[in-house]
Amino acid sequence: MKSSCRMTQYYHDVTPDYSFFWNLGRSMAIRIGLWDRHTHSVAEALEREDRYLAEEAGITANDHVLDAGCGVGGSAIYLARTFGCRVTGISLSAEQIKTARRNARRHGVDHLVTFLVADFHATGLPDESFDAVWAVESISHSDRKPLLLAELYRVLKSGGRLIGADYFSTRAVYDASISALRRRVFDGLYFQEFAFVPRFGNDLTANGFTDIDFYDVTPAALPSARHFDLLTRRWAWAAALLKRLGLRSRAQDLLARGLRVQFVALRDGIHQYRIFHAGKPLSDRSGTPRDGMRLTPVNEEVQAV
Repeated sequence: MKSSCRMTQYYHDVTPDYSFFWNLGRSMAIRIGLWDRHTHSVAEALEREDRYLAEEAGITANDHVLDAGCGVGGSAIYLARTFGCRVTGISLSAEQIKTARRNARRHGVDHLVTFLVADFHATGLPDESFDAVWAVESISHSDRKPLLLAELYRVLKSGGRLIGADYFSTRAVYDASISALRRRVFDGLYFQEFAFVPRFGNDLTANGFTDIDFYDVTPAALPSARHFDLLTRRWAWAAALLKRLGLRSRAQDLLARGLRVQFVALRDGIHQYRIFHAGKPLSDRSGTPRDGMRLTPVNEEVQAV
């Protein structure tokens, strides 16, 4: 896992670009979002993704949700405002948590949301304390995915659900040229590695999750990827000028390159964007799943949002 110091420096360097590309003042999220024919902007795509995932997870006012990898608080604030539920958001970045708290106050939900600096591999939160875990574009930031899933399972209540969306690899092994291309995405967007669906499904099962499903929603994510690609090309002259003046960091250059390559990777099927959900079975006091629980095999069917 990349250190919190390196992460702090990274976000400090690229925050101006994130603010530009994602309109952070409005969207409060650094994700790709999901489009349909009624979507007109990245901010709308981000809200649509939140809405779809919340419906898929069945979020209600009675839920306490853990946002594992909360960023600047957009999803947590959306859930609190829309459903009146409690949300705890965690991030390794103290700068992001500071911004998330400020955003919560600005939107009047600071009584419902709590933001903490914490490692999602070892949160320090109590066992079985959340009705749902929200993991949107956070799994890809982990280099210890089985450990992360074990921690998310631990903090989920019996009968709780895991909902997420993330980038996934389309094969277990890539040749050298494709691996080099993928490294540009990881370096630019500060990812660790994208999970391979069959392996990730097995990790979920090994950690006790049941009713596991995956949905390929890459076509609904592509418009945002295309938008970011076009923006980086359109403003390349300004980036070059700022670099000559010593006003642009290497991290900002890597981010622009990563956004361009990510579009190619999604368009050409090197990566996919998928929604996934899973459940923690109801259990008796011995921890044994109750009769009637079943494991749903990993669903590899392509389903449109």
